[in-house]
Amino acid sequence: MADRLKRCTNCKQEKPVAEFHPHPTCRGGRRPQCKLCANSYRRVYRELNRTKIKEEKKRYYERNRTKVDAANKKWLNANPENRKEHLRKSNAKRKHANYAFHIKKKYGLSIGDYNAILESQGGVCAANGCLETAFGGKLSVDHDHATGKVRGLLCHGCNTTLGRMGDSIEKLKGLITYLERSN
Repeated sequence: MADRLKRCTNCKQEKPVAEFHPHPTCRGGRRPQCKLCANSYRRVYRELNRTKIKEEKKRYYERNRTKVDAANKKWLNANPENRKEHLRKSNAKRKHANYAFHIKKKYGLSIGDYNAILESQGGVCAANGCLETAFGGKLSVDHDHATGKVRGLLCHGCNTTLGRMGDSIEKLKGLITYLERSN
């Protein structure tokens, strides 16, 4: 038996009825737009109304917190294979947000400012040119402790050495002299 056909009100093409989302109050029990057109419309709507949708979701969550949390917990328990991936992504987002908050509060730098400094340094430590591998691959923000002015981004080793030397050029020269004598 051949599939019944229905014409999409948007693209005007005739398609099998299965290509239309079901809807109890629409004529024939199916929406007038095909799935492709409906999904395309939703995608554009979401893109244009991102803030509005985010606010609506937040209000819904605040009103239905226990219901949403219970549903999320039920889904995570029913999908153990997806749980690790979900938690990994969630933790990564949280870590990034915490770091952004930290550098904004402590140094007055936005993530955009941090990335601009990082790009100007070629993505490496300003002192020794190494890539950071510790602490999630983020370079430390180096600043003058007296004025609070940001000087650049350093790897953890350079930043802690500079801090332990109290930003003293004489102490750092002393270390260099010591190393030259020892070699």
